[in-house]
Amino acid sequence: MLKTSSFKSDCLPLLGLTLVAFALRMLFIGHKCFWADEGITWFITLREVSIDAPAVYKYLFGWGIELFGKSELAGRFTSAMAGTLTVPVIYFTGRRFFNERTGFIAAAITAISPYMIPISQEMRIYGLLGFELAAGLYCFLHILEDEKPSWWWGGMLAAGVIGQYTHCFFIFVLFFFGVMLLIFPSVNKRRKVLLFIGLGLAVSLLYFPQLNYTVSLAGERKHFFAEGFSYFAGNVYKAARAYFCFLFGDYTTNLPEGFKVYFMGHYARLAGYLAMTLLWVMIIPSAFYRFLKNRGNPAKVVLTMIPVFTVMFVIIDVSTARHLIFIYIPLVFIIASLWESPLNRRKIALAGVFVIFCALSLVDYYKMPYFSFERADFRSAGHLLKEEVKGGDAVLIFRDRCAYYTLKFYYENLPADVYYRPHRTSELPADKMGLEWWNETPFQEKVNTLLVNHQRVWLVESENKRWDEGGVKALRAGKWDFGPELRVRLYLIP
Repeated sequence: MLKTSSFKSDCLPLLGLTLVAFALRMLFIGHKCFWADEGITWFITLREVSIDAPAVYKYLFGWGIELFGKSELAGRFTSAMAGTLTVPVIYFTGRRFFNERTGFIAAAITAISPYMIPISQEMRIYGLLGFELAAGLYCFLHILEDEKPSWWWGGMLAAGVIGQYTHCFFIFVLFFFGVMLLIFPSVNKRRKVLLFIGLGLAVSLLYFPQLNYTVSLAGERKHFFAEGFSYFAGNVYKAARAYFCFLFGDYTTNLPEGFKVYFMGHYARLAGYLAMTLLWVMIIPSAFYRFLKNRGNPAKVVLTMIPVFTVMFVIIDVSTARHLIFIYIPLVFIIASLWESPLNRRKIALAGVFVIFCALSLVDYYKMPYFSFERADFRSAGHLLKEEVKGGDAVLIFRDRCAYYTLKFYYENLPADVYYRPHRTSELPADKMGLEWWNETPFQEKVNTLLVNHQRVWLVESENKRWDEGGVKALRAGKWDFGPELRVRLYLIP
């Protein structure tokens, strides 16, 4: 059911929700240290890294640095603002194409979401991507229902171009919208389809300068498409886990020591986790059942997005639930429909429990000693190296440039003799080791090679594996652990 809006009726509730969203996204925004992907994003934004550097970082993330200088807040501020602006877009979409209460509830869920808030506190693209997806959906639903071409076409073009430069999968969103326009009844359908084809071609042409980066990135992923049952099953697990993350945050599914060990030692968390699961089971089926009763085109588009993009991310090998923000944006309207009129005590109580769990989830997220995704304290590791590394030392990082640049953020003057797994052969200086050396030389031989010309070698490793130090021809003089996936060792010649 469509609901006309007026500025006065929207102003106060919208302003309140937006302020709440902004406050929650700015709360402790610098509390967590940068993790690997954020560190390199900082230097891409400063244009010190240009190889395979998404253009959106260079043009949209730098203004936070201009405002706040060198800090985690500065790097994450663009994501926080994008996450905040997503709330009013969700509000107006729900109000315009469903009803006033759906718009308000959907915006409220987005504002306090323990899934959306951490995304908005990362120096990465996903907070911005959520805003672009919501804006693209809003424009498309107007296009689908309007009789004549309007400025919503310009908005759709802008969302398409910026969205494509933000994430290469945005083209699938445009393709999906085009198919929906072709399938569902609409006034002047033929003209709209032709215009949308033109819009897709325009986005493709404008994105062409970045196409080489996208193709090369896809080529680097060994399993870009799920290969075999194990990868397919893993992707099914990731997608299923992401649905839980939508309500209660993804850190509850990235447990440090596995389900059995962690829960058996934390009975309160086990009880809370089971209660959250029960609430999830109550909310999702009921919400889908209510939403299925809405037979308008906007509801059909939103409902169709869920299985289409779920299947897409099962086929394509994704790394985290962050990618499934493609599903969260339509899903939030479905969840909100549960609290459509008429309200009763049961629904009010359910809303209260939902808010309490969101609050507890966020508290738990901020209390975790290390970032939930990698659980690696790069801040402390960088400060250690800054204090202890001496001239003539070598630093060997057992990861790629992401870990190197994150350490560099916290220790800007890393010594010249730093070695890390190269991202591209072309970015290696002439005196550095090549890809073949990194891929084929055992860890012990790497250390021994560097000890030929260096009295001390620092080893930094942020992959979760055990080391065999038996073949190292040196004395281990120091050992530091900064989380289960970040360790620092010092080796020197006796």
